[in-house]
Amino acid sequence: MKRKRKKRRKMKKIRLVTSFTEDIIERENTVQRRYGGPALYGGYILHILNKDYNIITKPSKKILESLSKEKLGFLINKISFKDLCDTHFIFRHIYHGSIRTTYLLNKGCDIDLLFEDQDNNTMYIISPVYREISLDNLKRIISRGYYVAIDIQGFTRYSRENNLLKNYIDVETLSLFRGVKILHGGIDELATIDTDPLAVIKIISRIVDPLISIVSLGREGSVAYIRGKGIYRIYSYRGGVDGDETGCGDILLASTVALLEESDPLDAILKASLISGWRVERGFPFEIDEEILDKFYTRYVQYKLISN
Repeated sequence: MKRKRKKRRKMKKIRLVTSFTEDIIERENTVQRRYGGPALYGGYILHILNKDYNIITKPSKKILESLSKEKLGFLINKISFKDLCDTHFIFRHIYHGSIRTTYLLNKGCDIDLLFEDQDNNTMYIISPVYREISLDNLKRIISRGYYVAIDIQGFTRYSRENNLLKNYIDVETLSLFRGVKILHGGIDELATIDTDPLAVIKIISRIVDPLISIVSLGREGSVAYIRGKGIYRIYSYRGGVDGDETGCGDILLASTVALLEESDPLDAILKASLISGWRVERGFPFEIDEEILDKFYTRYVQYKLISN
C-alpha cells in the first residue's frame, strides 16, 4: 500500500518536558543500576533524528555528572532548567518474564514550565515519570494552543504500601487530556478503563479526541488510532525480538512526534515502531539505518486496519 509523502514543512522546535531517572533493573539472577527516563531515551532519539529540541526538566547534580561521563554528554547542552534538584527519581523494576513490578524508591522534583521563549512553532512532548508535571500545567499548555503529545505513564502512577507503584485512571481523568494531539500509554497503564486494547483506544478517541493515540502492548506491538483513518494493529519489529525493552515507550512517542514532520501519521508510527525494535535488538545507545527507515520500514513492521 503506497501513500503519497507530504511536503516537508519547516522544522518545528520540540520541547521534551520530563525527568531523568535512576533505575535498578532486576531480571532472574541479574541486577543492573543505570540512568534512564524519558529525558534520556527521548532526548537521544531526537538527537539521532537531527531535531531542534530542548529538554525541560529539573535534574540533580548527580545526573548531570553521570551524563558528562557517558557517550550521552551532548544531552547536557540540551537541558533547560532554572535550578538543580537535590535528588532525583529512583525506581526499582523487577521482571518476571514479561511482567514488570515497579517500586518508587526516591522522588525527584516537580517541573515548572516556562513560556517566555516559546512560539507557535513549538511542539511539546510531556512525559512525567511520577506526577512531577501537574494536570493544571498540562491544561495551561493546551489552552495556549501548542501542539502537545503526552505519555500518560506518570499521570496514572500511584504509590501503595512498601512504595509499590500501581496504575489507575478513570474516564473522568481521561477527559482532562482533551485537546492533546497525541496520546500514548501502555495497556497496563490503561487497564482500569478496559483490558481490551481496542476498547481502550475507542474510548480514548471518543473522550480525548486526539489526532493520534497509541496503546502499547509490549512485545506484542501496539494498537494505533489515527483520526479520519481508523484503528490499526501494529505488529512488533520482526514479530518480536529478545532484548531489553526499557525505554521503548519513550522512544516510540518521541520518534512518532519527530517523524510527523516528514511522514504521514501511519508512516510515522510504523517507523517509530521500527526504531523501538532496534532499541531492543541492538541495546542502548544504538544507531539507526536511515535507508531502511526511509524506504523499507514495512518489511520489518507489519500492520493492518482493524476498525474504521
